[in-house]
Amino acid sequence: MSAETKLKYQVALFGDFSHVTPDEETLKKCIENFFTLGFMPTPLQEFNGQTSKVEARLGFQSIRNGIVVNILSNRMDIFCNPFPGSNAAGLSLRDFTNESNKIIAKIISVFSLNVRRAGYVTETFLKPLDDAGLEKVKGLMLNSTFNPTGGLTPKEWSVRLVSPVVMERIGSPVNLITNFARSEVQMGDQSGQKEFTTIHVTIDVNMPMEKASFTMDSALIEDFIENSLALQNTVLTNVREIAYG
Repeated sequence: MSAETKLKYQVALFGDFSHVTPDEETLKKCIENFFTLGFMPTPLQEFNGQTSKVEARLGFQSIRNGIVVNILSNRMDIFCNPFPGSNAAGLSLRDFTNESNKIIAKIISVFSLNVRRAGYVTETFLKPLDDAGLEKVKGLMLNSTFNPTGGLTPKEWSVRLVSPVVMERIGSPVNLITNFARSEVQMGDQSGQKEFTTIHVTIDVNMPMEKASFTMDSALIEDFIENSLALQNTVLTNVREIAYG
């Protein structure tokens, strides 16, 4: 297993979506509008903490590439898990972004969603790294002179950074949250079970809740997703130069 492993691509949208329920009229709209995009409706359930009841919600499953859409009362998640052997294994992040933009625009149009804020998350295992590569990354992210354990060698470590980022069309800074963790991985593929050590990279771009003061149309959401994709590419390019260079 010499390549990087993509674990998750996800776009999250937040707002009041409680009116989207899988009634007969909604399911008719789903067949009319989403089948051509390769998405079929699927039933979901959500526990309502205020009423202590389980409520019916709407989801979609791609019949082409493993992308899933879950529409809950106050959030919508578009995601896939493109690890080896999954239905989404052939999807690049660019592919996922293109598909997400199309399905989001259609859902907002069909169901008149009022989206207040957005988030974007990816998870990746870098290529397997030897001790020298791991120490190179650790040395740049952690001060090598700081070791409160009295000289013991850490088996696992994690560095989390939160950086404000200005996006031109978003009225206030968004958060770029990056986490880099040394990980012992066990993962299977067609050739069997593999064990290796590498860096688990999580990238989360999100709009703070207190900044959700306007409605995001599909064009603004697409702009946010494209900017988030560019940030993700920058982060991965930089960490690859450290780990592989």
